[in-house]
Formats: sequence, structure tokens, C-alpha cells
Amino acid sequence: MDPSAPNPQISSASAYQQKDFLNLIDQNIDDFFDVFFDSIHENFKAELRAFVLRMHNKRRSPNSILSYSYDFLKFFQFIQSRHPHVTSWNEFTPTVVSHYLTAGLVKPKSKKPSSAGGAKPAYTRLSEASEERKTVAIRKLFDYLLKDLKRISTNPMSTESAFRDKGRERKPPEHLEHDEARRLIDVILERDDMRGGRFPWMNQRDIAIFTILLNTGMRISEFCEMTMDQIEEIRNTNQMMIQGKGNKYRHIPFKPNTLKRLEDYLSVRPMITTANQRVWLTKSLEELDRHDVYQLLKTYAKRAEIPSYKSLSPHKFRHTFATWLLEQDVDLRTIQELLGHSDISTTQIYTTVVSKRKFEAVDKLPDF
Repeated sequence: MDPSAPNPQISSASAYQQKDFLNLIDQNIDDFFDVFFDSIHENFKAELRAFVLRMHNKRRSPNSILSYSYDFLKFFQFIQSRHPHVTSWNEFTPTVVSHYLTAGLVKPKSKKPSSAGGAKPAYTRLSEASEERKTVAIRKLFDYLLKDLKRISTNPMSTESAFRDKGRERKPPEHLEHDEARRLIDVILERDDMRGGRFPWMNQRDIAIFTILLNTGMRISEFCEMTMDQIEEIRNTNQMMIQGKGNKYRHIPFKPNTLKRLEDYLSVRPMITTANQRVWLTKSLEELDRHDVYQLLKTYAKRAEIPSYKSLSPHKFRHTFATWLLEQDVDLRTIQELLGHSDISTTQIYTTVVSKRKFEAVDKLPDF
């Protein structure tokens, strides 16, 4: 049996799409839970609902709640498929959880269906970042069951055997080089085709999107949630206050060129008010979301002949922003504040990229 495939009997509201789930989280978190986790075993629903509700009450973003929910659903799908005897929280042993961490976190190497000859599809591990996020999600759930609900006596993930490759060194975050970023901006500036139902104002939108992401380090969710009310603040102060993760507020400065790109877009933006007063619009005049930005990025990155365009995501603009600041010898504390990291150790991951470049620069000196 394919270790990553969900049980055919488990259908997680397949008629819904990501936008539908995000709207449900905004409108009624209980309805979201009932729809999203309809297929999991009844014995786990009460505690899992309590965890999801706690995230909602702590004002975690809908995207964060949905991300955790996908991780939990995949976990329970694997357990129901591979360990059907596990029907209570106390039956989650380190061995069971370790099996998920070693066999459940895989994906097909190709999206194409296997051949009619019955050849088994090949699978590969998820990225280290994805594995780490999913592992953290499950560990937090068991911590909650242990410490808050007193539902279990021990956390099955506190045992060494429950972790795969524990303590391995994290890869430095990928980012755009200066010439790659310039090529990306240039292909947007040079775009003159109106294929796919495009309108002229969309070029100004696209150049503003990627200029702002490159020059502010905003999370893509923070960017998409920009409202028209924030525009006057930016115009008056050249900065914008945003509420990031953990309800923490920070100010993001706007360079003159970045502000100009924003104003260029606003000057041609269709005069329409969305339900949430959003700044960014799709061609159908709906609110732009992270998936829309991702699709735009893939289109332009391919045209700009950026080698890694298939794996390029809006989040890498945040990595690029931080790395470029470090290269300019900006101190870590300032970068931490600009990015909105609660712990400076999160920011320190970028120093590995800059340190590597410094070693490469010194290696170019002549030997004496």
C-alpha cells in the first residue's frame, strides 16, 4: 500500500477548496471543524476540536489554522490506514508516531499516474522545512493533550525513537540573487501581452506586488491582507503597521521607489471595494490570495529564466529581503524586528548564507 495515500474511505470534504476552508474558519470555526475533520475517528474529535478552537481563540491566522489542520488530517489518515487498531489517545506509542514520521511524510516523485502495467509509483521525502513543520504540529498536539487536557500520561514524541534524523543541521534558506531579482522585475516591466483576459492595470499591480515583497520582507499572508485603510498611513508616514504572528505588531518602512510602485498601481486600480477592503485584486476583481501570487510568480520566474522557478515561492522573497540586509551588515536585531520574528534564533539562520559568501570572498585572495 502506498504509505502516503489517504484511505479511500476517508474523504476530507473534497468538494471544498482552500478559499472555502479559509472562509469557513473566518465565519464559523465549528462548522469548519465538522466539515474538515468529518472522516477522522470519533474518539479523537473532542480533543482535536479543543486544540483547533484554542488556536482560533488565540487569534492565529486562518492560514495557520488551515495549515495545522492539513497536517493533522494527514496524520490521522495515515494512522487509520496503517494502524487501525489505534482508537484512543493512549494507544499512540512512540513506535506508531515514529512510523508516521518515517513512512508517512512522503510524496510521489511525479504527479503523473502510474502506467497500466501496474508499476509502483516512486516516492520521495518532503522538504526538510515541510517535515519539520508537520512534526512540530503533531508534537504540539500531544503536548496539549498531556499538559492542558491531562488526556495522556506521556508524550509519545518525547522519546528519541519518535524522531527521525533528530538534530540534523538545517539548510540555509534559499533566496534570489541580485541579477535574478532584476530579471524578474524587468520581464514584468516589459510585458505587453494581454493574453488570458489580462487588463493593462494588471501590469502595474504585478510590478507593485513583487517590488513590495522584495523591499519589505512581508509574509505573503500579511501582504494579501493589506487594506485600503492602511494606504493613508503609508502615504503619511512612509511605513505601515501590521499585525503579524502571535498578535504582535510591527512597522514596515516603505522606500520611496516602493511607495511609487504602490501609487502607480493605485492610480489605475479599478474603483471597487471588496468585502474586506483589500488593496490587491485579481483580474475578476476579487481579493487576491497567496495562490494567485504564487501563480504570477511562476509565470514571471519562468520568463526570467530563473533556474529554480518551479520551486520559487513568495516566501523566498522574505528570505531574499533578510539575506540582502545581512549582506549590507545590518544588525540581526533590526532584521528580527523588520521580519517580526519572536526569537532571534529564527533570524540567525540567514547568517549561514552570508558567512558562506564571506569565506568564498576570502578564498579569492592571492596566496602568499
